[in-house]
Amino acid sequence: MIQAKVLNVSRAEKKIGLSIRKLEESSEKEIFKSYMESNKGATSNLGDLLREEMIHTEQPTQSETAESHDGERPETESDTQVEPTDSSPEKILPEDDGTTA
Repeated sequence: MIQAKVLNVSRAEKKIGLSIRKLEESSEKEIFKSYMESNKGATSNLGDLLREEMIHTEQPTQSETAESHDGERPETESDTQVEPTDSSPEKILPEDDGTTA
């Protein structure tokens, strides 16, 4: 069975204008229209979604929280202590040769 959209009917010429393509286009437009009407409540944008995901990843997981309650804390880079070093060049003093000025 073939389905088509009636474009025109000419009684004088006894012809009917049909189009399969127009039927497909009209059904696609209806699908799109119903989709757009059903999604009016969605107001999320990419920034909101990323912000929400970042908040979830920054919060410690339950297993990490349980470990910290056991007295053991996972070592992080901020926990590592580094002693400061003197970055200035060493001063070399001349040796005393016994003569004083």
